[in-house]
Amino acid sequence: MTRTEYYCPHCKNKDPISSSSDSCPACQRELPAPNVRAASSEEEVTKLQERVKRAEEETFARGCRAILEDFATAVAGLSFPPKTGPLFWHGKGICDGSETTFGRGHTEAAA
Repeated sequence: MTRTEYYCPHCKNKDPISSSSDSCPACQRELPAPNVRAASSEEEVTKLQERVKRAEEETFARGCRAILEDFATAVAGLSFPPKTGPLFWHGKGICDGSETTFGRGHTEAAA
């Protein structure tokens, strides 16, 4: 991974921010976490887009387009972190679509 210099989006500071800094040394405003800044670089976004495209092509080639579209619909309205636990894929028929559903798991203890 190539390091990309990151500059404060809040002030006019011309000096790059250290990859380990949580705040801008000039204006002291909080910055996104270092891993978020690194993953947001143009290079990393491009790599992610390539991986997604390859995964979609492989999914379509296996005849699983409908399952992928159902999953995309299920996660489209989620807020993160999910308030009711992780989203789980429940499927018995795998690519034939039979009994494939998406639902929420619950991580909270019952009251």
